[in-house]
Amino acid sequence: MAIAVKVVTNEVIIAHPYFLTPRPESAEIDPGKFTGMVIAKKSDKETIAKLKAAVDSAIKNQWPDKVPGGLSMPIKDGDAKFAEDEKKFAHLQGTVYLNAKTTTKPKVFDAKVEEILDSTEVSSGDRAKVSLNFKAFDKAGNKGVGVYLNAIQILGKGPVVIGGGNPKDDFAAVNDEVF
Repeated sequence: MAIAVKVVTNEVIIAHPYFLTPRPESAEIDPGKFTGMVIAKKSDKETIAKLKAAVDSAIKNQWPDKVPGGLSMPIKDGDAKFAEDEKKFAHLQGTVYLNAKTTTKPKVFDAKVEEILDSTEVSSGDRAKVSLNFKAFDKAGNKGVGVYLNAIQILGKGPVVIGGGNPKDDFAAVNDEVF
């Protein structure tokens, strides 16, 4: 039986937050689930150490004797993603990231630990602390460690993280003449 390992991050950046409303049922990835990306700067050695220790503990809890090969690991190198497309993944340079999800709505709080109920108050790029559970899985031949959302504390606004580059690089000002 897999045992969940809890971690509360230091300040991180959140992206693609579906914390207060689930992803649309039409979404290709995790439809109907509450999800979000957690981005930690590589300079935050403490958070990264906590994340890696949680992954290691989840693996040891599930496979105490022999760790199987080919595990799906949750922590990704942002620099590798940045190298794929510097414009689209500029927000991942110098970071590690993971995607977390849950089927039940996580609690979301502001910096004063007052509950946030309005999804428009949470944006991609916000600074936050995130409470996560790491748990190993072994389903239908897929094995690895999943990351599940417990709660999120929004600390403040950060630079907007949307992926796909900067709209100012794609568009020019338009003359307001009527067509």
